Amino acid sequence: MKRLFIVILLLTLSTTSFAQSFEDFKKQSLQEYYQYKQKSTVDFEDFRKKANKEYAEYMRKTWDEFQSQPARPIPERPEPPTPVIKDPNTEPLKAPQPLITPEPKSEPKPEPKLEPKPTPKPEPKPEPKLEPKPTPKPEPKPAFSFDYYGTVCSVNLDNSYRFKLSEVSNTAIADVWDIISSDKYFKLVEEVEELRNKLSLCDWGYVKLTEFVTQALFGASSVNEARILQAFILTQSGYKIRLAYCDNKVIVLLGSESTIYQYPIVSIDDTEYFALDTSLQGNNLYIHNREFPRERFCNLEKVILPKLKSNLSKARTLRTRKYPDITFDIAVNKNLIDFYSDYPMIDWRYYVNTPLSDGTRNKLYNILRSAISSKSKTEAANILINFVQTAFEYKTDQEQFGIEKPLFAEETLFYPYSDCEDRAILFALLTKDLLGLDVILLHYPNHLATAVNFGHDIPGSYIDYNNKRYFVCDPTYIGASIGEAMPHLENSKITIIEIE
Repeated sequence: MKRLFIVILLLTLSTTSFAQSFEDFKKQSLQEYYQYKQKSTVDFEDFRKKANKEYAEYMRKTWDEFQSQPARPIPERPEPPTPVIKDPNTEPLKAPQPLITPEPKSEPKPEPKLEPKPTPKPEPKPEPKLEPKPTPKPEPKPAFSFDYYGTVCSVNLDNSYRFKLSEVSNTAIADVWDIISSDKYFKLVEEVEELRNKLSLCDWGYVKLTEFVTQALFGASSVNEARILQAFILTQSGYKIRLAYCDNKVIVLLGSESTIYQYPIVSIDDTEYFALDTSLQGNNLYIHNREFPRERFCNLEKVILPKLKSNLSKARTLRTRKYPDITFDIAVNKNLIDFYSDYPMIDWRYYVNTPLSDGTRNKLYNILRSAISSKSKTEAANILINFVQTAFEYKTDQEQFGIEKPLFAEETLFYPYSDCEDRAILFALLTKDLLGLDVILLHYPNHLATAVNFGHDIPGSYIDYNNKRYFVCDPTYIGASIGEAMPHLENSKITIIEIE
């Protein structure tokens, strides 16, 4: 009994000693972690201040002169003035038929970027305090509100953040850059970046966010100051920009590897920059051609739907001619449509890769899933193609907008008219999402259609590509079933556009 008591006592003392040791270890580890974190933060702030000081010093030197080029014209893509309607007396195809066409050429895919993809920031976790001390409450700053596509946003700003550019010159801009390279403006950058995460913005969405907040701060009378602050926020956020000036105006040039239309272009060292000022028409620009550490291109090809306040449009009725049960009213978020209206034109494949918003997708997909439930993939595809063929009125882009304007799927559900490319994009998206099938786009000389790999042969026209057989599905050939190509286009040369 005595021996048992001694053993228990030793175990108790050992456990108590271990617990004390673990608490000491935990306390020491936390202290070392916070010391490391504080040092890392200080090191980063020192690095950023040094980088901005060198950046401003280089600004004081003579800026290089470049000639801006007018905006790249939107490529002309002639479209049928009216959709082709299938002759109801046409004999249906009974077997697969290859399209008689030269070897198809795929549109060149962009080279994979070497820059690592940005990873979403983890949710901040509350940090345990080693020695909680009462801290004085900071004096609250007035919240500065501005509108972002119908969504009210706010950051902590006041009049002290406004500055005045004495003149439009390299030395004056450098003086301003020295002023804004301070903790106060670094904090503003962090708040704008937090807004980006909150709104779930892609690169272009973030560029517009920096434009809206700086323009709201300075107003229409101080555009040059707003552009300098926008350039500062973008550089601190890691984007490849160049500052320029001409004719008493400051210009922000944004580097992108995408083909850009509608914006004036400046080529610098084999890199294209586009001016965030559409009024330039071949002007001579003086440019601060200096890299900022860790800069990267703006990626226009990855379109992420922003989280915007809902502002539903007037509902429109969509009726499917062959399947009258598929008749419903649908409204979309007008704020998202406004966001898309400002988006630069990109390649068709990226429109297909951009999903519908949650609210629109849930309503539309629930209706269409109900219509195609228990159907085979080919039966379901015929239902979907008739929906796209007959639920929308046709007009060319020139007739509806006066310019070439491919529509995101959400826009096709909003605008009163759509053309062949809009229908091909919408049908491709529906087929991918609802049927899980591989799709490609077929670009004829003056027409765009879709082709689908069903995993087996069906009657109709097909094209073999990448060891797969894709059957033509034309959402603008009214009344046609899957596999039926417009007769006058069957011998046309086709460019294949891959969809990832």
